[in-house]
Amino acid sequence: MKNFIKFILIIIAIYAVFWMFGIAIGNASTRPADVKIGANVSTYPAFKAKIKDAGAVRIYYGSTDPADWPATCPRLEGNPWMLISFRPMPGPLLSGSLDKWFHTWFLTCPAHTDVVIWHENANGKPGCVVGACNPLGYPKIMRDPARFKRMTLHMLKLAKGTHVRVGALGCGPVASNPEWYAPHLDFYAFDMYLNDSYLHGGGLRSAAVLPGATSGGVLSQEKVWARMTANLRAFQKLSGERYPRIDIGESNASPDSYRRSWFLDQVTWFDHYDGHRPGRVISFWRDGGGLSGPWPPSQGVETRLEWLAMTHK
Repeated sequence: MKNFIKFILIIIAIYAVFWMFGIAIGNASTRPADVKIGANVSTYPAFKAKIKDAGAVRIYYGSTDPADWPATCPRLEGNPWMLISFRPMPGPLLSGSLDKWFHTWFLTCPAHTDVVIWHENANGKPGCVVGACNPLGYPKIMRDPARFKRMTLHMLKLAKGTHVRVGALGCGPVASNPEWYAPHLDFYAFDMYLNDSYLHGGGLRSAAVLPGATSGGVLSQEKVWARMTANLRAFQKLSGERYPRIDIGESNASPDSYRRSWFLDQVTWFDHYDGHRPGRVISFWRDGGGLSGPWPPSQGVETRLEWLAMTHK
């Protein structure tokens, strides 16, 4: 009898660990999650014309000068959920000289407005300025995680009493650089593009996309989901929540032949792991190729995005 009770207690303990970290154990839901599909703001009108149920847009304010920022929060047709990036300098923000401006601006924003500062800064070793650690070439003053977290938490404080939710958006594996992310934010986000680490059996099909790449690589859902789940685990620790809110702020796959599976794998991950909290998968499109590519893609990709938007709204 004692052994039986001991066995039952062990099973309960194991189940509790699985529940805490959101691991599927018979009760995982495959009901489509509430995931808004969208695009960067310069592409969004054309994207929305094709993807009728699209409902998210990424907006960038790249200047560090507040005089260049808009006087009020943008209002777009159809009221898509917005993910907005600012680049305030540390001195003015942390001194409080921007407090009134930001709080007043936040009061003009509609519901479902997410804000981050210095997107993709949460990446790489502290102090690293040159190379993949700093993909957008930010100034050295921004490459201090402690300062960056203070800035993010200050923005969080300024958003209280408004519709704005403040988070942090990085790139790369979150578990490799968690020191960049402030704890207990409203949401966490990352940009995620196809690269060879998500493939089985070779590199990308086009050497023009990645010089020297081999051909024949097949996209692996297992690898895509593994990265997203690893990011979730890191965000769980940072937030203290079983289901922290997650956005994918930029996403794409090039060449086009990978896109249908790429977007499918990302969106359907939310069906299993996010506890049905609202999420966003925002695609990024730009002429000139690279990690993204021009809009529109192939008809098959348009159809896949339209179906995902329709089934996850």
